[in-house]
Amino acid sequence: MGLLLAGIGLLASYVPALRATIMGTLLLWGNSLGLRGSRMHILALTALGFLNGAPSQLYDLSFQLSFLCDAILQNSTIYLSFFFE
Repeated sequence: MGLLLAGIGLLASYVPALRATIMGTLLLWGNSLGLRGSRMHILALTALGFLNGAPSQLYDLSFQLSFLCDAILQNSTIYLSFFFE
């Protein structure tokens, strides 16, 4: 976990990587704590956190694509795990 937090410090200047790191960290924390919330709720919470700081990011293509790709990856792993079990 310490290595992950050090990586966040290094990525602070590269916003898309920082976004992905925070989304992944929240998902890992949720899974490790046994939270039964939806992955999409965690994704929405992350988006709202970023938009709270800078609402103009909503119109940024990078912001939109980051969350779109993450949502697609999260939902595709649910469907793909069915075939590999």
